[in-house]
Amino acid sequence: GLVDILLVGGGGGGGLCSNPEDMQAADYGGGGGGAGGVVCLSNIVLAAGSHAVKIGQGGGVGATGGDSSVEGVNVLAYGGGGGAANRGGTLAQDGASGGGASCAPNKEGGDPIPGGSAVRGAQGHVGGSASNRYGPGGGGGAGSAGQDGYKLTGWKVTKNGVASTPSGDTLSLSIDAT
Repeated sequence: GLVDILLVGGGGGGGLCSNPEDMQAADYGGGGGGAGGVVCLSNIVLAAGSHAVKIGQGGGVGATGGDSSVEGVNVLAYGGGGGAANRGGTLAQDGASGGGASCAPNKEGGDPIPGGSAVRGAQGHVGGSASNRYGPGGGGGAGSAGQDGYKLTGWKVTKNGVASTPSGDTLSLSIDAT
């Protein structure tokens, strides 16, 4: 019969933050994992009976996600690329959407470190880049590229309108979309 199919590949894993001290510094985090590919198919003819559906697993730390498929349909939704590890460890991985890059503190100036490419099936976008002493890049998404890393300067957390330092408190955030 005729069927409509939505396939989504497994998302890539975020990059490793290998040094516990770096977890306090926003500019040394691992890159974000890329989104799994999205495939929408309409009016596909499938024979009557059972058809195996493979659901792609999300990637482990810094690893590319798994591919998704339906038996009898010659299409894959590819997994997203894994994010880069901090401190110049593993690079961002390619995938349906590329993983985000991470900075290398020992790289002074120079060109930004690129995020992973969206090379598998044109199902997503590139991951965000990172530069020395700047935050890690975000993983690419099905709808747009990952955000490039940026330097956090002068940021504050406020609680009830008063600047505070997080210390185990639960904070209520209000986010306005623009």
